[in-house]
Amino acid sequence: MAVLNANGINNDNYETGSINVLLEETFINESSQIIGQQGQQTLTVKVLKIDSTGQKVGTLVDALALVNGIIIDSVTFDIFDKTRLQINARANAFRNAKEKA
Repeated sequence: MAVLNANGINNDNYETGSINVLLEETFINESSQIIGQQGQQTLTVKVLKIDSTGQKVGTLVDALALVNGIIIDSVTFDIFDKTRLQINARANAFRNAKEKA
């Protein structure tokens, strides 16, 4: 959380996706023995106002990669507010349909 906050990601821009607790086992004399537990937490982080170079995302990923135990599973990009794009796409689809008709 400290790395996210230090990189301008406030509490409103990340959320827990899942929390898992897994048993750690070993086999001694052909018998399974529980030796501990391991916790995992999945976060979804929104990085807003990304520039064309991706510097903000790159800096954040580099900082997170230095934290022991963090695995960055994937980085995906999406448009936060698609309303204007959806309105334009719908208008274009109707115009194209009328032209074809």
